[in-house]
Amino acid sequence: MWWRSSRKSSDRKGWSAQGDPDELGLKFRGWAPAARKILDAPVAWQKFAIVSVDPDRPWQDGRLALLGDAAHAMPPFLAQGAAMAIEDAAVLADCLDRDPDPAAALCAYVAARKPRVAAMAAASAEAGQRFHWSGIMGLVRDVALRASGQRLIMADNDAIYRWQPPATGGTPAAAAPAA
Repeated sequence: MWWRSSRKSSDRKGWSAQGDPDELGLKFRGWAPAARKILDAPVAWQKFAIVSVDPDRPWQDGRLALLGDAAHAMPPFLAQGAAMAIEDAAVLADCLDRDPDPAAALCAYVAARKPRVAAMAAASAEAGQRFHWSGIMGLVRDVALRASGQRLIMADNDAIYRWQPPATGGTPAAAAPAA
């Protein structure tokens, strides 16, 4: 299949399922009382499967091309799904403006976007792994974040936030965050 899905959060068919408040309570039992009180507030919980689309699969067929999640849905752990779609649109507009042949412009768009999107998807998946570490690895992660604070997060994600569309002199295939 041209898509892949991680269903670790739901074993039911479909994209969402009823969440179990008791299951959630167990996962956060060691948290501060104020945080647990917030988690107890909703009347119901919903679980959503994390679904991704392989960015290496074809995005274009002649004068038809996909962008955003249709082309490259990614895990949400860097919160870049919508941002990648906006970047896609900027690059696509630039390519269509530069080349009067729609098929050639779409081909240029795909070539310009795939490296960055693939790198972002990989970085997001890796961030998800780090966010879910437990035990000694989770402790090391937490200590590193406390010690370096915002500096580490900003340095790791600099390439996300400094990307510029080609019309402003930026590079559409700018690097992804350091892994």
